Amino acid sequence: MSHLLVLTHQRWNFIHRRTQQLLGRMARRFHVHVVEAPVQHDGPARLLRQRLTPHLDVLVPLLPGPIDADHPGFDGDALPIVRALVADYLAERGIEHLPIAWTTTPSAQPLIAALDPRTVVYDCLEDLADDATTSPVLAAQDDALLRRADLVFAGGPALYERKRTANANVYCLPSAVDADRFAPHRLQPGCAEHRAAVTLHAALRGPRLGFYGVIDDRLDLGLVAAIADARPDWQLVMAGPVEGLQMSQLPQRDNIHWIGRQPYERLPYLLAEWDVALLPYALTHRTRCLNPTQTLEYMAAEKPVVSTALADVKALYGDTVRVAQDRMDVIAACDELLAEGPAARQRRVTDMTYAASSMSWERTAQAVAVLLAKALALKPLPAVPAAAGAGAAAAAAAAAPGARLPVLARRFPLVATPGTAAPRPVRVPASQFVLH
Repeated sequence: MSHLLVLTHQRWNFIHRRTQQLLGRMARRFHVHVVEAPVQHDGPARLLRQRLTPHLDVLVPLLPGPIDADHPGFDGDALPIVRALVADYLAERGIEHLPIAWTTTPSAQPLIAALDPRTVVYDCLEDLADDATTSPVLAAQDDALLRRADLVFAGGPALYERKRTANANVYCLPSAVDADRFAPHRLQPGCAEHRAAVTLHAALRGPRLGFYGVIDDRLDLGLVAAIADARPDWQLVMAGPVEGLQMSQLPQRDNIHWIGRQPYERLPYLLAEWDVALLPYALTHRTRCLNPTQTLEYMAAEKPVVSTALADVKALYGDTVRVAQDRMDVIAACDELLAEGPAARQRRVTDMTYAASSMSWERTAQAVAVLLAKALALKPLPAVPAAAGAGAAAAAAAAAPGARLPVLARRFPLVATPGTAAPRPVRVPASQFVLH
């Protein structure tokens, strides 16, 4: 089994999102070693290792002394220490030629350069260009990583459009969904998570509008307050950890309920308690390329969805999700969906089920695995022991000219053709969800 090293700024056990969905599935095909950003501790430098599955390890570099606030990732003063820890870890496992390095952060670029893997994957989720808050160092690392990467996955069509000329191998890879987990008919009434969700909502009478995700400065908190003030009989349930904000900065109303971080396993049951699901994001430079993972989860749960005018939501799901242009439009859309009739609901649920079933994490992982095999096949293979030959041969066979790359499409393909404009909104027949 080949090895895949992941360098990520995200904490594996914090929020279950794209990185966990993709890399958890990659661990069926590769031995995945996830290295999180370093943290400070008392004692000598070491790697804290947690084995999650037989082929998935999560590693946290524990470093003595304070972490440089300007370089909290894999660069700066931490670089030589983390590089030595990771190099020793790989050497102990006999990994002399690292096959794949995968990163979600440009701050890992110096470490990737030092490790010199055969194949580099940049799962790009943000556009740092033209962002006044981005440091010159991070911007330079982003440029260098885009040039070095063998594969660049853009997190949605808006980001793809901005990155597609930066590298010959940029692919549009929107977030997907584990639809069965969220489908109402797959829920288990009476289970622990169902009971917990019911308890959280027991005192909340009247229509319930909900959001889950990280509570940070990407949200339009003024919009949340405006909804609560305009409709005091509505209950707004806001689930998720607060990052970069103080609780005092969050709007406080009798009908706004900040219920904190919730386990991933509980999210389908939270959704089952809501009448409308919200994507109340502010329209800023930080959200211009945002492709919220929860959009498809809301849809798989068959909930009416109201979003602010995020480019990716509008492009991918604009005929199914209600995309509002301003605060009054958000409130009006919620009013209409709360009054939705049976026929309109059936049409909406049919469209939502169609979209969610076409964008599964399983198919996304399959497409990514084929692209990885193709990328590896283009690089010279070091000499391998005979026992490892079967795995190398399998990868080469998967990347052979006749190999089929599964590409899912509804309005945008799961993986858009490199170097070309993202396809325009077109409805693709169900028979064409899996393309060559």
